[in-house]
Amino acid sequence: MGRGRKFFKTWSRETSELEATVEKALKNKLDIQSTAIIYSKDDLQSLVRENPFKNVEDTPQNRM
Repeated sequence: MGRGRKFFKTWSRETSELEATVEKALKNKLDIQSTAIIYSKDDLQSLVRENPFKNVEDTPQNRM
């Protein structure tokens, strides 16, 4: 599956329940023990507005 972001829609608003569901599915279906971190659309929009990297110079050393 690799490291990265996965996007999906759900009606649930309980991120802790969604994280537990994803973690359990990864373990049961793919035998992967991992931590899932779920952000809501509002969380992501807020992060973009705040622009936490606006004062960070873009250099090869700080890229993933």
